[in-house]
Amino acid sequence: MSNEPGNSSGGHTLPSQTTPGGRTHDFETLEQPNTAPPADHGCAGTSAHFPPGTLLLEKYIVEKVLGRGGMGVVLAARHRQLDELFAIKLLHPEMSGKPMILARFIREAQSAARLTSNHVARVHDVGQLADGTPCLVMEHLDGEDLSAVLHARERIPLDEAVELILQAGDALSEAHARGLVHRDLKPANMFITRRHTGETHLKLLDFGIT
Repeated sequence: MSNEPGNSSGGHTLPSQTTPGGRTHDFETLEQPNTAPPADHGCAGTSAHFPPGTLLLEKYIVEKVLGRGGMGVVLAARHRQLDELFAIKLLHPEMSGKPMILARFIREAQSAARLTSNHVARVHDVGQLADGTPCLVMEHLDGEDLSAVLHARERIPLDEAVELILQAGDALSEAHARGLVHRDLKPANMFITRRHTGETHLKLLDFGIT
């Protein structure tokens, strides 16, 4: 689901696209009510509106929308028990009813789950909401997609560009060795984060959906 998204991913609308992850996000701490979290919600309406506090899959509490696109919406949601932030991708209701689109969505989960490269966004779970809406639970990424980086900087130093290409190549090499093809390879689906050392770290997003 690319930008379409927010692409920046990740958040991507994903950040602006609709990308796992998106641009750098500062997440607000939700005030926990004294009552139990709201009931598990589906993807009601094409606007796919999920206010903070919405409970998904009985364990993820929505904090904010990371991005929207033609295929669906990506949310930042915190696991109730683990207190860990994840990115949850949901298909729009009208897309969920299309067998080909649904198959690609499932294929994305299967493809990413088979890869071990540190340069592929991790998929942790796949399932359906109470109303049958397919969802994909992925690692949450802080940063922005390469499309946003290029838009802001116009160009990047040669040594940094070479490093990004090598990292993307690492992910694609494993994918191809396993017979997998990234169906939408473009800057908006290359998410840039930082290692604890400050070094640039690239993650490929959106295997399977075009």
